[in-house]
Amino acid sequence: MYPATSAEEAEGIGHGTIPILGAKAAWDDSDVYISGPDAMIVKTASALRTLGADPARLHYDLPDEN
Repeated sequence: MYPATSAEEAEGIGHGTIPILGAKAAWDDSDVYISGPDAMIVKTASALRTLGADPARLHYDLPDEN
């Protein structure tokens, strides 16, 4: 597990922006849990999909847009 925050160093990866951390990550069999403000969740999930994360392994809660 590699927690990503802007201020804490994550063991084995370090800290930094999502693109920097995502480029260093191995996506095979990795589940990613995203939390925070809705706009941040949407942007983070999009960036991670672009970096190769399996969309089925991205976990987050957003309110229904109905």
